[in-house]
Amino acid sequence: MTLPTDVLLAKIAAGLGTRITCVGDSTVQGVGDFGGDGFAFATSWIGRLAAFIGAKLDINVTSQTGSSWYRSSLGSSAPKMVMANYSLGGTTTAYQTAGIPVSLAVRPDIVLIRSGLNDMGLGALTPAQLSTAMQTFISTALDKWNDIVIIPMSNYTYGTPAATYLAGQSRMMNDLVGQSIPFTTPLLQSPSNPLVWALDLRQAIANTSTPSSYMSDGLHPNAAGYRLEATWMLGQLFATDITPPTITTSILQPLAVGVGSGQRLSATSTTPVTWTVTGGMLPGGLTLDKSSGLLAGTPTNAGSYDFTVNAANGNLPDATQRYTGTIAGIAVDPFTARTSGNIRYRLIDQFYPITPKVKAAGAFTIIKPVN
Repeated sequence: MTLPTDVLLAKIAAGLGTRITCVGDSTVQGVGDFGGDGFAFATSWIGRLAAFIGAKLDINVTSQTGSSWYRSSLGSSAPKMVMANYSLGGTTTAYQTAGIPVSLAVRPDIVLIRSGLNDMGLGALTPAQLSTAMQTFISTALDKWNDIVIIPMSNYTYGTPAATYLAGQSRMMNDLVGQSIPFTTPLLQSPSNPLVWALDLRQAIANTSTPSSYMSDGLHPNAAGYRLEATWMLGQLFATDITPPTITTSILQPLAVGVGSGQRLSATSTTPVTWTVTGGMLPGGLTLDKSSGLLAGTPTNAGSYDFTVNAANGNLPDATQRYTGTIAGIAVDPFTARTSGNIRYRLIDQFYPITPKVKAAGAFTIIKPVN
């Protein structure tokens, strides 16, 4: 099976660096994404997809500025991928000329294009003009780099003017790959140019039971929507079977005040999982790593705990698990040398015929010492 990412896999297998460049307007900017999983506005689906690719291929993935999206278990010796993103204004000129010098100044292996142009919604662009703008961008990019793969993607909308956007994107996709939206299969290759593919990204959200719950304003996805898109992209671009996660850690290890703890929560999943606390609060002193699921730290307070975690991989439903239990207080050991308040637990340089009585709080009582 031929995939547009085959060029990436070949270079990674050879130990070479790779680059994916993402261009577009507000959906590339992450408008509508205010998620608390570390990939909010400005990183959004791009950061999530970068992390997913890094975990799947076990490679180091960074942004164009060097920020780390994913660190390989192999360390610095692992192949490196740069996941770059460049914002273009929603106008024909931005797609035709303005974005090329900056976004493609460094040669990418793959260009991902979000095709929702604002001009379509404003009525300033006809479907034929949108198609022409995208084709101009593609031809200009291929004139500059004649061996890169370019993948325009559709955008899901349900708010006004959804019909206008759909008409424009359908015309554009039909001109590029010979099919209108929706595609019979989500990923299609152009019959006239093997370097040009198209991804019907609308299907990532449109095929859910409640599409509106994944959109912030009818035009832009919210955090859950961008996460859903990123996971779906991974499945399509890398032929990965994605199934909903299942949390397999049902109980936590014993916890005690002042005793360091580290337990990695586990889930079965075909793609990387994002962990979040969705109910209650973590015990004081503990943190949950969103990527690895590591619950670690040193408890600071004794008593009961009750919290719920969520494991998500972009395919519904998310998995949840509630954890309840008790954090033990500091144990009193009368034979350990330490002082707490006015209590001293070891008797030094004295011998007694009987064991002294030691209370958990207060002073101990010495009975009949030996001279």
